[in-house]
Amino acid sequence: MIAETRRISRQARDFTEAYHSAFKEYLSGANQATIRRAYELGRVALAAGMGVLELAALHETCAATLASEIGAAKTEAFKFLLESLAPYEMVFRGLQEADAKLRQSLRELMLTEDTLRRQNEKLSSTHQALAQERKRYRELFEFAPDAYLVTDLTGKIREANRTLAALLCTPQALLAGRPLSEFVLDEEREAFESHLREFKVGDLEKIDDWQLSVQPSDGTSIQLAVAIGAERGVDGALSGLRWLLRDVTKRKRAEEERTQYLVSHAEAEAARRFEFLAEASSLLASSLDYEATFASVARLTVPYLADWAFVHLVEEDGSILQLQPAHAHAIDPELAQDLDRLGLLEPRRRSELGIFAHVVRPKIMNAFRGKWLEDVAGGTENATILLKLGFRTAMIVPFVARDRALGVLTLVAAQSGRIYRQTDLALAEDLAHRCALAIENARLYRQVIRERDKAEKASRAKDEFLAILSHELKNPLMPVMSWTRMLKNHRLISQDTTLSEGVKSLERNAQNISRLVNDCLDLARISQGKIQMKSEVVDLNQIVLAAMEAVREMAGNKKLSLIGDLACAPLRVSGDPTRLQQVIMNLLVNAIKYTPSAGAISIQSCTSENAAVIQVKDTGEGIDASFLQHVFEPFRQGTSTWLTSDSGLGLGLAISRKIVEMHHGRIWAESQGLGWGTTFRMQLPIAAPPERQSECLPAGPQLVQQADTVKILVIEDNEDILFILKLELESRGFSVVTATDGLNGLELAKNGSPDLIISDIKMPGLDGYELIKTIRATPELADIAAIALTGFGMQTDIDQLLAAGFNCCIPKPADIDDILPLIQELTGA
Repeated sequence: MIAETRRISRQARDFTEAYHSAFKEYLSGANQATIRRAYELGRVALAAGMGVLELAALHETCAATLASEIGAAKTEAFKFLLESLAPYEMVFRGLQEADAKLRQSLRELMLTEDTLRRQNEKLSSTHQALAQERKRYRELFEFAPDAYLVTDLTGKIREANRTLAALLCTPQALLAGRPLSEFVLDEEREAFESHLREFKVGDLEKIDDWQLSVQPSDGTSIQLAVAIGAERGVDGALSGLRWLLRDVTKRKRAEEERTQYLVSHAEAEAARRFEFLAEASSLLASSLDYEATFASVARLTVPYLADWAFVHLVEEDGSILQLQPAHAHAIDPELAQDLDRLGLLEPRRRSELGIFAHVVRPKIMNAFRGKWLEDVAGGTENATILLKLGFRTAMIVPFVARDRALGVLTLVAAQSGRIYRQTDLALAEDLAHRCALAIENARLYRQVIRERDKAEKASRAKDEFLAILSHELKNPLMPVMSWTRMLKNHRLISQDTTLSEGVKSLERNAQNISRLVNDCLDLARISQGKIQMKSEVVDLNQIVLAAMEAVREMAGNKKLSLIGDLACAPLRVSGDPTRLQQVIMNLLVNAIKYTPSAGAISIQSCTSENAAVIQVKDTGEGIDASFLQHVFEPFRQGTSTWLTSDSGLGLGLAISRKIVEMHHGRIWAESQGLGWGTTFRMQLPIAAPPERQSECLPAGPQLVQQADTVKILVIEDNEDILFILKLELESRGFSVVTATDGLNGLELAKNGSPDLIISDIKMPGLDGYELIKTIRATPELADIAAIALTGFGMQTDIDQLLAAGFNCCIPKPADIDDILPLIQELTGA
């Protein structure tokens, strides 16, 4: 204590001598150098904690000593004092500007909250509709008559329907995760793997008809007709494969058995029609690209059912799409030129209704003339050319689903001389019905995919917005919190009640904004599944006590009673102590917000059925029974008094529920209604008793030794943050060099060889990523320790910074007490 007193006395004496010397030199002839020296003495006094009055008293003492030299130069002597007080003026001016920025940030945050709430309501509605559509798609997938499955690029099964389970004689629940290659015969496995490799490298996009032999679990091998299509994600990258499997063995066996019993021409024709419909169904089910499959179906009908087949589809925008017509016979070259010239045989879109104006129900047309033919052909000239094709009779069958026309199938007989009858029309109707279902299913699937993509895009946009918002808020928060932390303990401010309360208010509100920003980031991390949890055995009672201590001042400001009733024995649970304290603090802060002044808040801990239970009870506003089930949803308020209360975005409870669920526990709220207060209960499983270990206290943080030998380069484009970091580091004895951008910082690193670099990430010219990559690629700088100081706090951002070359990351707003242990660890100081 005596040595410390002497050191302080020596420092004061040295400063007095320096001030006296500078003052005397100034009086002998004021110039730029003596004015700068007065300013630097003022900064030293500010950093040493000297008050304005103390500096003024020192000036008067020096003036008295130099009275004979001052003479008539009293005005110049006073100017010297004003220059030395300039740093104090800059500090107070900075506080005023920070307060204005803070108010602006709060206004912007209120607007952001309203925007996010509306986006959340819209997303909720979209998700409900998407869930219904997914349910319909799942039912169609599950009960399809053919075997469907989805695999990854290695052939491992991700989804499989009931038909596949029956085909492979394997329970459906046991198919997920198994490689499809396990069922492929050994002699065909190499070809199977070869096709998978072709899909993976992009040589194949789909396979329409591939014969493959498999051996189900019952041991009897079967032959399958396989169709495979590539599945791609939102970004277009290949993510998996979709398979359609048809048992060709069973179909052939059924055909052979049926042929034995078909003794009449009618029965044989029925078999052929059944085969035709089965083949058409397989084609329609082979791909969700119905335009391609419909072209295949049109070719299937020729020449079995028609000489010509036309397919017209009503697009979702109401336009008409004509697919490539199919025909059974060669066309005269001269006539083919006319058809090509008019585009009658090429797919084309047109806006008029055309044939749909006359098609209400399936019909047979035995005469080609009049307006109907002109509508089909698209004009009188086209109709004349079509008549040259020798059309005799036609069947026109609409594709109808849910009483809505989706298109038309037109089958025409020409050279074959076929005359259509009602039995042919019934077959065409059956085919059209299957086509309509295929269109409906494919469009439904496309709609589901579009809605899913829009939802994912909106979710990503929300997360990116939260990350940018947090960065822009953390930058101004850091100097505000650092200056308030320094100024609240300053003697002159602590002695002034008004200034002391003002600084405390600044710190309290800055901490509230920081907590709100961290809540937004936590919500984004949870939605992405990227929140990380530690796992260790902790005493829940100690966590409750720490949380109570953290909110005690907040409760005292509202004159609330904070009562703790904790279990006598330790409540040991397995979990992350920081996250568990966050949950309990959220419950306490929520109770404080909604409890009027002079109310009471109690927190109790106990055990119940091998579980640790924490109960937080308040005498506040209470929650309506209809809202209890929504109280843990983000951006929701339990009452309509939001404008008259200090409630926030409603994120704390949502984050708390996710954290508790990740600890395999549960959390819920109880209330008898508005005006009756609220009780929150959290339940966590009790951890097994820890093994007895020798008692030893963990080593506390070591004091920084020989800090004057450590040279630190600080790179930050925010001058407020740069100034406060330099001030705080230098006050602890470090040698600090600063730069306001990456290019200048890189040059200083090359010339100055610092022991440690602390760098911002978002900077003009050269950002933090490029800076650290350049440093690591420069041999003489490659081993310098580097700390990233960033407002981007997502786990992906931290991982990218570490991968780029930083030794560690500190999110803004950073406390000097958080930075010092890292400096000690990285430099050994």
